[in-house]
Order: sequence, then structure tokens, then C-alpha cells
Amino acid sequence: MIEFRHPREEERPEVADLMRIAFNPPPERARALESELVLEGFLAAYEQGNLAAIAKAHRMEQWFGGRPVPMSGIAAVAAVPERRGGRIASQTVAELLRREKTRGAVITSLYPSRSDVYRRLGYEYSGARTRWKVPLSALRADGDAPVERMTAADRPAVDACYRAFAATQSGPIACDEQSWWSQRIARESAGLTTRSVVVRGAGGAGVEGYAVFQIEPGTSHLGFGYRIACTHLVFLTQRAGASLLNYFRRYRGIGTELIWYGAPNDPVALLMETGADTLAPVSILRFMTRLLDVPGAFAARGWPPVSGSAEIAVADPLFQENDGLFRLIAKDGVVRAEKAGPRAGAAMSINALSALWSGGLSAGDLERLGGLPAGGGARALLAALCPPEPCWMFEMF
Repeated sequence: MIEFRHPREEERPEVADLMRIAFNPPPERARALESELVLEGFLAAYEQGNLAAIAKAHRMEQWFGGRPVPMSGIAAVAAVPERRGGRIASQTVAELLRREKTRGAVITSLYPSRSDVYRRLGYEYSGARTRWKVPLSALRADGDAPVERMTAADRPAVDACYRAFAATQSGPIACDEQSWWSQRIARESAGLTTRSVVVRGAGGAGVEGYAVFQIEPGTSHLGFGYRIACTHLVFLTQRAGASLLNYFRRYRGIGTELIWYGAPNDPVALLMETGADTLAPVSILRFMTRLLDVPGAFAARGWPPVSGSAEIAVADPLFQENDGLFRLIAKDGVVRAEKAGPRAGAAMSINALSALWSGGLSAGDLERLGGLPAGGGARALLAALCPPEPCWMFEMF
């Protein structure tokens, strides 16, 4: 018999021990892990009173079509070594998804350690976290707006800048957990020198761009040095972007390169001249998405100004509410998905629908791979509603 519940305060050391053996964090993070755990975000599985598995939900917003969508970010999925391979971790995630759906999340995203585990739970690849680099000497030097150090008073304007930027992208997330900024963005516990700067709007109004970065070890031609690693590099205008790049260019010499997270087709290259050919990806880490509530997910995000209607059959073994025949009704950028009855015959898996909904795959891709068994009207509507688009995030969780 499995009991699912939040860990109690006296069980904190046991949860921390499981995370250490499952994820092997760096020593400085391992030492701070136990005290920093926010236990109410965890769901734990207990067998005969013994901890068997854990999973954590971050309550977030994720932008699609210009609108923030209620999302549950799943993380810290682990089973004790003696129970690995027994699907106890998958059962824990499934139970957590049921609770997150009840709470109001309409989608969920995660970074998988093994895609097969999460595909069984209805997830599919939807986007990527791409880390880019360019030599500091290749950055342009014509940005002339003042770059100032960020203060605590700037944070509301920085948040407004981020949300305005996120509304132009597909996939960025926002989380209001108290430690999110300090641990995930400023990386204050990483033992690195951290700095945050802003470019204000004309006349000093608002924030037009900002960067949060750390000084990481690197080697210059002198035999020592560092590189600038941005966790956030955000700008709303060419003026702000060029000025931030000019600011980073001033670190050249002992500094070697600029690193940041951006879209797979990051437009920062447009702000470079001779340096554009030196722009290169450092790493690409893919994430997966799943629809928890089909009608809720279609209502929550923004859509192209398409009008039409069609029926699609969806198969979802985890949530009966998502399993069946749905009628999609689109009008001028608003889409409704209404349950029209049980499905019969071939159906689109919730995995395929999740990838299509998020822009990770096109209707043509899915049709070519046999994942879109819909009529001609549905294919045409889905192709118009769901063009493939780069989906990405700044943070990993």
C-alpha cells in the first residue's frame, strides 16, 4: 500500500538525503540543501512508513501566444535506490499531476532524465534551453545608453520588462517562489561573483533591458581570466540590447567570452557585426510539455487570428476528462475545445497534442509520422492554429 503525502518537517533530513544520492549536487549546494527545501512543494510516496520516492511541483506561468498560462513545473523526481525500476517514481509524478490539475494548472513542463519514463505519463518534447557564447572582443561597441547597477527598487520595473519580453516569446516561465530569483537567476548560492545591471527607458522611465550575470572561471591569452555568464539577458529595444553588449565588451582582455540563454534562433546575432560568425551554441537541453486540461489549455493561451471548427479525437490514459472527442472552435484568436463525446477509432495521443499545442511539432510533422489521425478539416485548422515556433526557457528546474 502506497501513501502519498507532503513530507513532514521531521522528515526533512530523509528527503534531503534522497536528493543528494539521486542528483549528486555540488558540495556547497549539498550542504545547504536540507535547510532550503520547501517541503510543501513536494509529494512523497511512503511504503509501510518508509520513504520510497519524491517529486516536486513549482507553480509557474509559461508564456504561449503572448499570454501566461498556468503551469506546473515538475522537478526533483527520485526514488530510493532500492526501489528504482519499480515505477514508484512514475506513480508519484502521476499523483502529483492529478493534484496540480485540481489546483488549476492546465499544462506541465519538465526537463527529463529519461524521455521514455515521461512519455508514458503523456509528455512530449516541446522546446529547448540553448546556451550561446561569443567572444567579448566580437561584441559591437556602439550602444550608448547608460548601463547602471540594478537596485532593489528596480525589481518591479525589471519584472515588468521581463513580462513584456516573455509575451513576445514562446516558453519563458515566471515563478513567484521566494527563493526563485536568488537561487535560479542571481545564483547567490553558487559561490560566484554576481552582478545585475539595467538600461532605463528614455528620460529614466521604466527598464528597457537588464542582465543578471556571474563571473565564471575561464582562461584568457594571459593564462588566467574569466567569462561572463548571463542567467538573464533581456531587452525590449535595439538601444538597450546594443548598450548591454557594449557594456559586456568592456570586460574584454581578462574577460574572454559572453554566455547567455536564448532562443534556438536567437536574434542577438543581429546586434553583432563581424562577431556574428563567432556566435556558437554551448549546450542544448530539451524539455517536455503535457496538457493537463485540454479545454483549459486551449482557452488559456493566445492564438493566431484564425477562424474555423473541427473535431479531433484524443487519447489520454491518465485523465479521463481529456480522453474523447473534442470540437475545436476558433474565432479571431480565441479557441474553445468542447468535449463532444467518447472517441471511436484512431485518436491523437495526449503526447502528440501537447507537442502540437506548444509549437514543438507542426501538424505536418505529426501527420507524416502517423500521429495525427484527423480528418482533412482538422488537419487544416490545426496547421493554421499551431505553426511550429521556437519554444525555450531561461531557467532549468
